[in-house]
Amino acid sequence: IHNPVLLYMMAFTGLFFVIAPLYGFALNAVPFRWRRLLTTVFYASAALPALALLLQLAGLVMMMQSLFFFHVFHPAALLLLTASLVHEAVREDNRKAKWMLVPIAVLLVSAIVEVLNYYMFRQFEFSLIFLVGSFIFLLMMLVLAGIILHRDAQMRQAYERQQHEGELMAVRLSAEKKRHDMM
Repeated sequence: IHNPVLLYMMAFTGLFFVIAPLYGFALNAVPFRWRRLLTTVFYASAALPALALLLQLAGLVMMMQSLFFFHVFHPAALLLLTASLVHEAVREDNRKAKWMLVPIAVLLVSAIVEVLNYYMFRQFEFSLIFLVGSFIFLLMMLVLAGIILHRDAQMRQAYERQQHEGELMAVRLSAEKKRHDMM
């Protein structure tokens, strides 16, 4: 790209907005007990990056300066989501929360390790740790989505089979009724 400012803004915008879709997905997939708090974090994770982008475009705050805020916000948001999933998985015995727990925990650990790497060792060439964690997270979610789609297809087939058997039973019952009436 011959426009480094555009590349700079795209990179930071993508980094800043990474939490919002994750929260949106989790809130739709799992019936959380702490739903109000998580919904607030969801809206904040969409509004705060938009605010950072507006401040950048207005020339008031550089994206790099707002990065430090997101170094706290993102791991904290992931920690809250992971804690909520642990609560739902253990206390409420929620199957969907159990399925999502490991991928989200992988993402949380990679985010925390990346932030520690950034502040302790100052090695942040490509944010490799978070990128690897994100890749593992995406692979795990892809496998999870495949399993869920497979289970959904099996449940749909079982439902259709039961519906067909019900229709056959109704036809049999009707024939028996006619035979009984004839007798």
